[in-house]
Formats: sequence, structure tokens, C-alpha cells
Amino acid sequence: MDDLTHEFPYELGNDFKYIETIDHGAFGTVIHVIEISTNKEMAIKVINKTTSHLSLIEKVKEEISILKQLNHINIVKFYGFFETINQLLIKMEYVKYGTLSKWMKNHKKITEEEASIILQKVLSAINYLHNRRICHRDIKPDNIMFSKKDDYSSVKIIDFGLSAQYFNYLSRNEYCGTLLYMAPEQIEKKFYYYSVDIWSIGILMFMLLNDGNHPFYQKGDKIEDLIKKIKNGKIEFINKVSYMAKK
Repeated sequence: MDDLTHEFPYELGNDFKYIETIDHGAFGTVIHVIEISTNKEMAIKVINKTTSHLSLIEKVKEEISILKQLNHINIVKFYGFFETINQLLIKMEYVKYGTLSKWMKNHKKITEEEASIILQKVLSAINYLHNRRICHRDIKPDNIMFSKKDDYSSVKIIDFGLSAQYFNYLSRNEYCGTLLYMAPEQIEKKFYYYSVDIWSIGILMFMLLNDGNHPFYQKGDKIEDLIKKIKNGKIEFINKVSYMAKK
């Protein structure tokens, strides 16, 4: 741990060996560790309580509450959490083979059969969540990872920081997600439902079948132009996509 900075030390005690920092985000920092007692690789999300607003801490605790309930092969596993004076640390499965976003950049061409395997697993996980009245609200290639090399069925949905549970609809005040994958009703700040996850999967499907291209966004688009196209909802597939896939 000699390479850790004094500005943000990870309070792991003697229970974990730090390997590397995986990601920095608005909801904390994710690090790769090995649990000393089991020699097991894990990912730990670290939230600095001293610099985080109370509302963020409460949101993280909601995330923990949701993660505790989940047990699905295509959803990242939750191993528990612990707190120190300064930090809240969430222990999770270490998913080692990168995000779908990174995979798509390196694999421009994908068959419909391969895409269907990925989408079937994602839909299975989302159906599992929706049956438990949980809405993920941030489905995108960056939040889908591979746990096995070259195995399309090994995808795992990660990052439940924006998830919500037990609602008939979500209020227009709960504007969250990533614009590129956000449903029109979210953008318009209307009441919305679990179907926003399905919209995001639809965007994902289009990108898988169209060499990673987004159905609405083109390089150079201004935000207002992108929003207008999302609200319009018209899409065009390239010629290689089969009739059944378009349907």
C-alpha cells in the first residue's frame, strides 16, 4: 500500500491486500483487493464519509439494502460491507474481464447470435430485478461486465448506485441515469416506470447489432439535438441486420 496517497488512503486494515484502483466515480472509488484470510479477489467500493454529502451516504446505504437481496448469476455478487470512522466500504465480486463498453470498442463486428446471448442474460437479470420491484435506472455498456474471457453468457450487471425499489412510478424529481441511454419520459421529467430499463436495453441492442453505433447520437451533436432525436424515437438499422432482429 506504499503507492496510496495521503489524500485518499483506503482504510482496509489488515484484512485486505490492495492491488489497484479500478475506477473513480461520483459514488465512490472502486478498488481491486485480495482478502487475506481467504485469498479471494474482491472489488471494494470506497465512499469517503468525510467529504460526501449526507444524501450520498444515504443513497449508498439504499444501494447496500438492494444488493443484499440479490442472487442472480448475471448480477454482481454482494459480499457485505463495513465502516470505519472515515469510510464506508462495500465488498463485491471482482469481475475481471472488463466492461461491455470496452469489449464493443475492441470487437466492432458481432453476430446476431452472439448479441442475442448477451441480451438474453441482461434481460434475465432485469426481469429478476423487476420481479422484486427494483429498477436499475442506469443500464449501459459501462455497467455490464464479463466475468469469463470470451464467454458472452458471463455478463454481470454492476453499479446499483441509482437503483430504486418499491414504487408504482417514479416522480419527475428523480431525474437520473445517463442521457445516451435515458428514456424520453425521464428526459422530459415525467412520471416513469420500470420500462425505462427496457428502453436502455433497446439502445444496447441497437449498438450491438450496428457496430457500436448509437441509434440517436452522432459525433458533434449538441445536447439539445440529441434530446430532440431521442424524443422523436426514429431509428434506422444498417442493411446487414436481419428482419427478425429489427422486429
